[in-house]
Amino acid sequence: MDKIPVSDIQEAIGYQFKNKRLLQQAFIRSSYANENSGIEDNEKLEFYGDAALDYYISRCMFSEFSETTKDGQFKSTKTEQELTEIKSYNVDTESLAHCIRITGFQNFLLMSESDKKNNVQNTPSVMADLFEAILGAVVVDSEWDYKKISIVCRSMLKLVNFEINYLKWLKHWCAEHGYQEPYIKPKLDFFRLQMCSQPNFQLHSNPFFINQPSFQLQSNPFYAQSPSFSDLERPEQITGAYLYIKELDLHTDSDIRYEYAAFMECAKKAYDIIQIREMNLAVGTPSRDTAVNQLNIVYQKGFIEEPEYSYTEEHDEDGNPIWHCECDVDELERVYIGDSSIKKEAKKEAALGALCKLLDYDIEMVEDDLEDDLEDDLEDMEEDE
Repeated sequence: MDKIPVSDIQEAIGYQFKNKRLLQQAFIRSSYANENSGIEDNEKLEFYGDAALDYYISRCMFSEFSETTKDGQFKSTKTEQELTEIKSYNVDTESLAHCIRITGFQNFLLMSESDKKNNVQNTPSVMADLFEAILGAVVVDSEWDYKKISIVCRSMLKLVNFEINYLKWLKHWCAEHGYQEPYIKPKLDFFRLQMCSQPNFQLHSNPFFINQPSFQLQSNPFYAQSPSFSDLERPEQITGAYLYIKELDLHTDSDIRYEYAAFMECAKKAYDIIQIREMNLAVGTPSRDTAVNQLNIVYQKGFIEEPEYSYTEEHDEDGNPIWHCECDVDELERVYIGDSSIKKEAKKEAALGALCKLLDYDIEMVEDDLEDDLEDDLEDMEEDE
């Protein structure tokens, strides 16, 4: 049996196997097992991995969108159709295949020579099967320990968002603002269209000049009269995707080689940019003095969950207090910290760090601007005196 980098894979998925043979089995396709007697393939592991993934996604959606009313009725903030769409997005073949592709795990699959020649390890269905088989191996090894299963799911589902279908959100947002529907196409189509959009030189008679070129540009793919793509051949694999919103002059792209995942990544990038713009419009430039209030406005506008602050007090060698504040925002990957001899100032510093991250500001530049403002104020005070 070929060697599989067990240690690297365990580290990547966040789980240490008691029986490492199970992880190896997750990488064995039936075509390899058929050619090597006494070896079990990964298909049964796929089955249990699929069941575990379905349960994990359902629990996440239940936690995110459900509640029980005071009179004991079950209520969901999403319709049945919306729940189905959210679940489908997170567990469909393209999404799972992309999660495997960005790790490169498919390159360690054990398969027949025929499969190798046909390069099947890079097909979406095979990569999605591998995702489920790895998860199935965790299920068997942990004996259905949900805490461990959920850790692996979170580690592997790097692009999952349980609340938003970004393509649908983006189209709805553009319609609400009176914008044209976002232009989004595979990169291969875009480049072919670009080639068709070069200047077309046509010769025509002129009484004064012979062979004077006439420049005629064909339609631009970004605007309303863009040509149809129906006549272009669509390859099984694309080179990525490109998205453009005319009114915002907003461009995003993706290098994912599968259409659904590439489109979704483009829309996700556009969503993030729009969210940052909207938050900036809501609160303006980050300021240390108003950072706590600004962050609260971002919460009240529905961009983030409510920030949580925690404090600890220490003392220096002279007995002076040193306040340590942590600002925790669910949407951010890290906790932001502030330290000061004054509790309120420590909170401001922590809030400023989180706010700058959300609004895509360089906190050092914000702090430099604050120092410049203080210097200007001091100069003004000296002049007044």
